[in-house]
Amino acid sequence: MLVTRLSPAPTAIEIIPGDGSEWISQNSDSISPFLFIDAHLGVPQKALRKAYIEAMAVFHRASERRKRGDTSDENDALVAASTSVILLANPDHNTALNRRKELVLRGALRAPEELDLCAAILSEARNSKASLLWHHRRWLLQYMYPPGVDIAEEVRQAERLESAAPADALAREFDIVEKAAEAYPRNYHAWAHRYACLRCLVMSARTARPGAFVDLLVKERERMEVWVDRHVGDHTAMQYLCHVIEGMWEIGLEERNLPRRCDSRTLAHAFAMVRSYPEHEAVWAYLREVCLLVQRWCREGSFWEDARALSALLVAKGEPTQDEEEGRGEDGAVRIRTARDAAREQSQKAAILARKFSIWSNIMDGTITVNAQLLSQLRRESAGASAA
Repeated sequence: MLVTRLSPAPTAIEIIPGDGSEWISQNSDSISPFLFIDAHLGVPQKALRKAYIEAMAVFHRASERRKRGDTSDENDALVAASTSVILLANPDHNTALNRRKELVLRGALRAPEELDLCAAILSEARNSKASLLWHHRRWLLQYMYPPGVDIAEEVRQAERLESAAPADALAREFDIVEKAAEAYPRNYHAWAHRYACLRCLVMSARTARPGAFVDLLVKERERMEVWVDRHVGDHTAMQYLCHVIEGMWEIGLEERNLPRRCDSRTLAHAFAMVRSYPEHEAVWAYLREVCLLVQRWCREGSFWEDARALSALLVAKGEPTQDEEEGRGEDGAVRIRTARDAAREQSQKAAILARKFSIWSNIMDGTITVNAQLLSQLRRESAGASAA
């Protein structure tokens, strides 16, 4: 029953706690024990466990028949059906993924349909961080849109995604990653897949007729700036945004008429993030990445003064008063923690991070040199930020 719900692949899948009876009884369109509404599939956890055990048995029998030379369509169908259930329950099952690759290479599975199934499985929050499934998806993209090398080389280069994928295919990958990152925050493997697609996009945008690739790159920057504004603690996303900006500079998409290709929009966004959320270490790391990026491309040092002025302002704002250092109020009694105290603690944490950034920027700008005393100070600042 579950196999029929996975072919064709649903738009999204969610694993429902328990046996699902509480949910399914409210929906007449469901096919017990599964919930299926508007191409969205709900699979009760207990039903999935049972289906997984049965699928493993079928897969083992089909694999044994394959070893004995059985290449019939019937046996291939058993492998395809059983592995689809296995991957829903265990998306990092490497043997199942390898068998499906073999089916794709032999033409027993269509690659576009396999991409659809991968997208459906990755839509489930617990499956969205499956590194091997993301790798399998890159392999499929390279198989469908080869860059002019043989299949064996494509498999070896899967992490780099050397592919001639069209702009609409890459746009779909960006959408899938965004949903996965929402479902499972700080999803490293999803962001790694997005970065591989980004590099593919930048390479394609260098062609003589970039067209849709350039439009997609511009849109990717805009949507990433919105994402960063909404996820101020997501350092991975901020680092990815820097890669998007650098990709635009690589192809000369912006800064054509500006000296040294310096992009004021990039710095303005980073400064705005720090001013708005100075207590978040991720935004300081973002500013640091942007400063390095601009320095590498612009070779212009004037922005360092602005960065240091901002950090100095936040340091001064976060300096504790004498009463706060003693932890007592005017009457000498131990103060009760209030919302004002919490805000003050955030200011002090921001000051620590700002002081760290100021020291770092002086090093990078060549204003001061690294010595044992400075290293000791940096360690103390790092310890202070961690404690805060």
